[in-house]
Order: sequence, then C-alpha cells, then structure tokens
Amino acid sequence: MAGATVKRQTKYQSKTSVETTSTDSNGLFHFDAKFTNSLAKFMPVETVITQNIIFEHDNKEYEGWKSVKRSTEENSELEGKPLDLMCELSKTESGVTENGSQVIIGICEWQ
Repeated sequence: MAGATVKRQTKYQSKTSVETTSTDSNGLFHFDAKFTNSLAKFMPVETVITQNIIFEHDNKEYEGWKSVKRSTEENSELEGKPLDLMCELSKTESGVTENGSQVIIGICEWQ
C-alpha cells in the first residue's frame, strides 16, 4: 500500500521511542537498526525490549508486528535473520507466528 504511515515503537527499561516513516510508491518501508548503550550489559539482568510496528491507512490502525526481544544481539528476533517482513493490510490482525520460544503477533510475516 503506497502512502501508508508506519510507526515503530520500542520500549527498553523505562525508555520509550517512536519513529515514523511512510511507505513508498511500491508499498515498501525501512527503519534503520536501533542500538542503545546500557550499563545492564555489565550486570546480570533480564533483557525485555518490546517492539511494535503499526500501520495507519484511511484513519485505521493495523498491528503489523508485535514482539518482545529477549536478547541484545542484532536480529535475535528471528534466529539471526534480518527482519524482512511482508505485511498485508487485508490480513486478519490476529495472526500469530511462533519462532521457537518467540511469539510474534500481527499482519506481517517474515520472508
């Protein structure tokens, strides 16, 4: 879908971040990888990073991707593979994909 607004929301510890972009004429979008510094890497703590991708089109929101990242390693959400997603606004939003112990909810599927 060309011209849809895409939001990426992340929350790590008490810090929430929201970034916004739009799909291009081919319906494609991209967010750069996000990194942060934390003293937590020097102490034993449980990593919990929530990630949401939300599409907005015709005044309606679609849950594209909702997951919890439990590792600070890059691309650990999908066993080291890049997040290359195919998202269909016509798909039922309650879709659930299990990736090992990871549960991913939304209208997007990884390629």
